[in-house]
Amino acid sequence: NLFLSDYNEIEFISTFLKVSNNNKVGIVTYKNEIIIPLDFLSIYQFKNDYFMVENNKISGLYKLNDLVLPLKYKHMNLFLTDYLYVVNDNDLSGLYDSEINVIIPEEYKIYEYYKSFYLVEQSNQLMIFNIDDKSTLKINSNYKFRDKNHFWITKRNYFVLQEGDKYGVVNCKGEIIIPFEYDYLEPIYASNKFIAKKNNKYGLISHKNEIVKPLKFDRAQLVKEAVFFYQKGK
Repeated sequence: NLFLSDYNEIEFISTFLKVSNNNKVGIVTYKNEIIIPLDFLSIYQFKNDYFMVENNKISGLYKLNDLVLPLKYKHMNLFLTDYLYVVNDNDLSGLYDSEINVIIPEEYKIYEYYKSFYLVEQSNQLMIFNIDDKSTLKINSNYKFRDKNHFWITKRNYFVLQEGDKYGVVNCKGEIIIPFEYDYLEPIYASNKFIAKKNNKYGLISHKNEIVKPLKFDRAQLVKEAVFFYQKGK
Protein backbone atom coordinates (compact mmCIF):
# COMPACT_ATOMS: atom_id res chain seq x y z
CA ASN A 1 0.00 0.00 0.00
CA LEU A 2 1.11 3.54 -0.77
CA PHE A 3 0.12 6.64 1.15
CA LEU A 4 1.17 10.25 1.31
CA SER A 5 2.63 11.40 4.60
CA ASP A 6 4.55 14.20 6.22
CA TYR A 7 6.71 11.87 8.32
CA ASN A 8 10.37 12.76 8.57
CA GLU A 9 11.44 9.10 8.60
CA ILE A 10 9.82 5.73 7.93
CA GLU A 11 11.35 2.40 9.00
CA PHE A 12 10.00 -1.06 8.24
CA ILE A 13 9.53 -3.23 11.36
CA SER A 14 8.10 -6.65 10.45
CA THR A 15 4.47 -5.94 9.47
CA PHE A 16 4.49 -2.37 10.79
CA LEU A 17 6.12 0.96 10.11
CA LYS A 18 8.03 2.97 12.69
CA VAL A 19 7.53 6.60 11.77
CA SER A 20 8.89 9.85 13.17
CA ASN A 21 7.95 13.49 13.07
CA ASN A 22 9.32 16.42 15.08
CA ASN A 23 11.70 14.07 16.93
CA LYS A 24 8.84 11.86 18.13
CA VAL A 25 8.24 8.29 16.98
CA GLY A 26 5.25 5.98 16.73
CA ILE A 27 4.00 2.82 15.00
CA VAL A 28 1.53 2.74 12.09
CA THR A 29 0.19 0.11 9.72
CA TYR A 30 0.94 0.01 6.00
CA LYS A 31 -2.36 1.87 5.61
CA ASN A 32 -1.11 4.61 7.91
CA GLU A 33 -3.44 3.58 10.72
CA ILE A 34 -1.94 4.62 14.03
CA ILE A 35 -1.05 1.73 16.35
CA ILE A 36 1.16 3.64 18.81
CA PRO A 37 0.90 7.44 18.71
CA LEU A 38 3.90 9.60 17.84
CA ASP A 39 4.44 10.56 21.48
CA PHE A 40 7.76 8.91 22.26
CA LEU A 41 11.47 9.55 21.91
CA SER A 42 12.25 5.93 21.02
CA ILE A 43 10.47 2.67 20.27
CA TYR A 44 11.96 -0.84 20.05
CA GLN A 45 10.20 -4.06 19.14
CA PHE A 46 10.34 -6.59 21.96
CA LYS A 47 8.51 -9.55 20.41
CA ASN A 48 5.90 -9.79 17.67
CA ASP A 49 3.19 -7.28 18.64
CA TYR A 50 5.06 -5.92 21.70
CA PHE A 51 6.94 -2.63 21.60
CA MET A 52 9.06 -0.94 24.27
CA VAL A 53 8.55 2.83 24.32
CA GLU A 54 10.65 5.44 26.09
CA ASN A 55 10.39 9.08 27.11
CA ASN A 56 13.05 10.87 29.14
CA LYS A 57 14.66 7.58 30.20
CA ILE A 58 11.36 6.15 31.48
CA SER A 59 10.00 3.12 29.61
CA GLY A 60 6.72 1.26 29.11
CA LEU A 61 5.42 -1.56 26.93
CA TYR A 62 2.67 -1.66 24.31
CA LYS A 63 0.93 -4.66 22.82
CA LEU A 64 -0.28 -3.09 19.59
CA ASN A 65 -2.34 -0.11 20.78
CA ASP A 66 -2.71 -1.30 24.40
CA LEU A 67 -0.27 -0.03 27.03
CA VAL A 68 0.30 -3.26 29.00
CA LEU A 69 3.16 -2.01 31.19
CA PRO A 70 2.89 1.69 32.12
CA LEU A 71 5.63 4.27 31.68
CA LYS A 72 7.38 3.85 35.03
CA TYR A 73 10.46 1.74 34.32
CA LYS A 74 14.05 2.93 34.70
CA HIS A 75 15.31 -0.12 32.83
CA MET A 76 13.55 -2.36 30.31
CA ASN A 77 15.59 -4.86 28.33
CA LEU A 78 15.31 -8.06 26.36
CA PHE A 79 16.78 -10.90 28.43
CA LEU A 80 17.74 -14.41 27.22
CA THR A 81 15.85 -13.85 23.92
CA ASP A 82 12.41 -14.64 25.42
CA TYR A 83 12.23 -12.63 28.63
CA LEU A 84 11.71 -8.98 29.47
CA TYR A 85 13.74 -7.65 32.41
CA VAL A 86 12.49 -4.48 34.09
CA VAL A 87 13.50 -2.17 36.94
CA ASN A 88 10.61 -0.02 38.11
CA ASP A 89 10.49 3.45 39.66
CA ASN A 90 11.00 1.92 43.12
CA ASP A 91 14.25 0.26 41.96
CA LEU A 92 12.62 -3.18 42.17
CA SER A 93 13.16 -5.72 39.41
CA GLY A 94 10.81 -8.06 37.60
CA LEU A 95 10.96 -10.67 34.85
CA TYR A 96 8.25 -11.37 32.25
CA ASP A 97 7.99 -13.94 29.49
CA SER A 98 7.28 -13.16 25.83
CA GLU A 99 3.52 -12.99 26.54
CA ILE A 100 4.11 -10.70 29.57
CA ASN A 101 3.24 -13.39 32.07
CA VAL A 102 5.02 -12.75 35.36
CA ILE A 103 8.08 -14.94 35.88
CA ILE A 104 9.50 -13.01 38.85
CA PRO A 105 7.17 -10.36 40.34
CA GLU A 106 8.37 -6.79 40.78
CA GLU A 107 9.08 -7.31 44.46
CA TYR A 108 12.82 -7.99 44.40
CA LYS A 109 16.19 -6.84 43.24
CA ILE A 110 17.40 -9.49 40.80
CA TYR A 111 21.17 -9.94 40.67
CA GLU A 112 22.39 -13.16 39.06
CA TYR A 113 21.15 -16.52 37.83
CA TYR A 114 22.18 -20.13 37.31
CA LYS A 115 19.77 -22.13 35.13
CA SER A 116 16.33 -21.64 36.77
CA PHE A 117 17.78 -20.28 40.02
CA TYR A 118 17.92 -16.50 40.50
CA LEU A 119 19.71 -14.66 43.28
CA VAL A 120 17.28 -11.97 44.48
CA GLU A 121 16.92 -9.62 47.42
CA GLN A 122 13.82 -8.45 49.26
CA SER A 123 13.94 -6.06 52.24
CA ASN A 124 17.70 -6.69 52.69
CA GLN A 125 17.18 -10.47 52.73
CA LEU A 126 18.95 -12.46 50.02
CA MET A 127 17.15 -15.51 48.68
CA ILE A 128 17.22 -17.87 45.73
CA PHE A 129 14.11 -17.76 43.53
CA ASN A 130 13.36 -20.83 41.41
CA ILE A 131 11.39 -19.73 38.35
CA ASP A 132 10.26 -23.30 37.63
CA ASP A 133 8.09 -23.64 40.74
CA LYS A 134 8.18 -20.02 42.06
CA SER A 135 9.72 -21.20 45.33
CA THR A 136 12.12 -19.04 47.34
CA LEU A 137 14.95 -20.13 49.60
CA LYS A 138 16.17 -17.63 52.18
CA ILE A 139 19.90 -17.75 52.81
CA ASN A 140 21.94 -16.50 55.76
CA SER A 141 20.66 -13.02 56.66
CA ASN A 142 24.25 -11.88 57.24
CA TYR A 143 25.11 -12.42 53.59
CA LYS A 144 24.99 -9.40 51.29
CA PHE A 145 25.35 -8.97 47.56
CA ARG A 146 28.63 -7.32 46.67
CA ASP A 147 27.28 -4.71 44.21
CA LYS A 148 24.19 -2.74 45.28
CA ASN A 149 24.22 -0.69 42.05
CA HIS A 150 23.70 -3.77 39.92
CA PHE A 151 21.04 -3.22 37.24
CA TRP A 152 21.46 -6.28 35.07
CA ILE A 153 21.07 -10.03 35.52
CA THR A 154 24.37 -11.86 35.09
CA LYS A 155 24.85 -15.55 34.45
CA ARG A 156 26.97 -17.26 37.11
CA ASN A 157 27.72 -20.85 38.04
CA TYR A 158 28.01 -19.74 41.68
CA PHE A 159 27.16 -16.63 43.70
CA VAL A 160 29.89 -14.48 45.31
CA LEU A 161 28.58 -12.83 48.49
CA GLN A 162 29.87 -10.83 51.43
CA GLU A 163 29.61 -11.50 55.14
CA GLY A 164 30.88 -8.43 56.94
CA ASP A 165 34.12 -7.51 55.19
CA LYS A 166 34.83 -11.07 54.00
CA TYR A 167 33.88 -12.74 50.72
CA GLY A 168 32.70 -16.28 50.07
CA VAL A 169 30.71 -18.30 47.53
CA VAL A 170 27.42 -20.22 47.70
CA ASN A 171 25.75 -22.49 45.16
CA CYS A 172 22.17 -22.38 43.91
CA LYS A 173 21.04 -24.27 47.02
CA GLY A 174 22.53 -21.62 49.29
CA GLU A 175 25.29 -23.99 50.41
CA ILE A 176 28.74 -22.58 51.12
CA ILE A 177 31.30 -23.90 48.64
CA ILE A 178 34.05 -21.34 49.38
CA PRO A 179 34.25 -20.13 52.99
CA PHE A 180 33.91 -16.46 53.86
CA GLU A 181 37.62 -15.93 54.51
CA TYR A 182 38.75 -13.82 51.56
CA ASP A 183 39.27 -10.06 51.47
CA TYR A 184 37.94 -10.02 47.89
CA LEU A 185 36.52 -12.45 45.35
CA GLU A 186 35.59 -11.74 41.76
CA PRO A 187 33.87 -14.33 39.56
CA ILE A 188 35.34 -14.87 36.12
CA TYR A 189 32.08 -14.69 34.21
CA ALA A 190 30.22 -18.03 34.19
CA SER A 191 33.30 -20.12 34.95
CA ASN A 192 34.31 -22.12 38.00
CA LYS A 193 37.25 -19.85 38.88
CA PHE A 194 37.57 -16.70 40.95
CA ILE A 195 40.10 -13.94 41.43
CA ALA A 196 40.89 -14.07 45.14
CA LYS A 197 42.58 -11.67 47.55
CA LYS A 198 43.90 -12.56 50.99
CA ASN A 199 46.53 -10.83 53.12
CA ASN A 200 46.76 -8.14 50.43
CA LYS A 201 47.85 -10.63 47.75
CA TYR A 202 45.93 -11.80 44.68
CA GLY A 203 45.67 -15.17 43.00
CA LEU A 204 43.20 -17.58 41.41
CA ILE A 205 41.07 -20.25 43.10
CA SER A 206 38.55 -22.84 41.92
CA HIS A 207 34.97 -23.46 43.06
CA LYS A 208 36.43 -26.20 45.29
CA ASN A 209 38.56 -23.57 47.05
CA GLU A 210 41.68 -25.06 45.44
CA ILE A 211 44.58 -22.78 44.55
CA VAL A 212 44.83 -22.45 40.76
CA LYS A 213 47.36 -19.60 40.82
CA PRO A 214 49.19 -18.79 44.10
CA LEU A 215 48.03 -15.73 46.03
CA LYS A 216 51.31 -13.85 45.67
CA PHE A 217 50.48 -11.00 43.28
CA ASP A 218 50.05 -7.31 44.08
CA ARG A 219 47.26 -6.65 41.61
CA ALA A 220 44.82 -8.53 39.38
CA GLN A 221 42.88 -7.31 36.38
CA LEU A 222 40.02 -9.03 34.57
CA VAL A 223 39.89 -8.07 30.88
CA LYS A 224 37.12 -9.81 28.97
CA GLU A 225 37.79 -13.48 29.79
CA ALA A 226 41.52 -13.08 30.54
CA VAL A 227 43.02 -12.40 33.97
CA PHE A 228 46.29 -10.48 34.29
CA PHE A 229 48.36 -10.61 37.48
CA TYR A 230 51.04 -8.08 38.40
CA GLN A 231 53.91 -8.00 40.88
CA LYS A 232 55.81 -4.92 41.93
CA GLY A 233 59.11 -4.62 40.11
CA LYS A 234 58.16 -7.30 37.57
